[in-house]
Amino acid sequence: MTSFVASTARRIAKACVLSSLLGFSAGTMATVVTTLPKVGSPDWNEVVQPGASMVASSGVVTMTTANYRGVWFGNHPAASDADPSWTLGTSSQGNWLSLEVAFSSGASDWMAFVADGSHLARIEFLDTGCKTAVACYTSPAPFQGVRVMYKDASQAEAQYHDVAIADMTQFHTYEFLLKNGVVSYRVDGNVVFSGAAWSSSATSLLIGDETGVTPSGTGAMVVRAVRMDTAPVDNVLVSAVPEPASILMALAGLAVCGFFGRRR
Repeated sequence: MTSFVASTARRIAKACVLSSLLGFSAGTMATVVTTLPKVGSPDWNEVVQPGASMVASSGVVTMTTANYRGVWFGNHPAASDADPSWTLGTSSQGNWLSLEVAFSSGASDWMAFVADGSHLARIEFLDTGCKTAVACYTSPAPFQGVRVMYKDASQAEAQYHDVAIADMTQFHTYEFLLKNGVVSYRVDGNVVFSGAAWSSSATSLLIGDETGVTPSGTGAMVVRAVRMDTAPVDNVLVSAVPEPASILMALAGLAVCGFFGRRR
């Protein structure tokens, strides 16, 4: 009987330790994919049109575009290569994307967007406002920063919020969280905009230069890190610490562990 009680106590102690650990992890996210893209990667669709390139070297991936050429990666149903093994989250599940990227001097018109079947989050890097087949290279110099898309109920078209960045040849971290029709954007750890997301029936993720039918994209985008989570916690852009409920669960688990330790 004594050995049975001791064995049971050990099992309960192990279970309570596990539950306390789970309590701490309840407020963290389960990242789906963190691998860098490369041509033929099973985690991403990669599209490299003739005249463009995607090169992986020394822990970074450099995508170089050209006039009327596109180069990008993501999870896009229209891509010609095999689909990744993972799928985007629904509107209620949410999608979180984090990119650590830099751009070559003189680069323009790169982007990152995700659509969940109901809404769209979109960042435009070094935008010139050139989205159609016109003489884009006669446009003014690229906007030195990013433009993030949102919906204003009083406007018929999508709206953009400008975020100036002094030197985009240096690496910066760009994030967005799209969930339940609301989008939040963060640059280098600071939330720069949060509000209603623009409506979209598409379901896709794209990072790079998709403008293979227009002459807008120029230069290179260098990716040092990419992180995608298709079921993020609501406060992923606000806090990295456990939520109060998670802390209470963890403390309760540790208390139970202490009780059984004393009993043994």
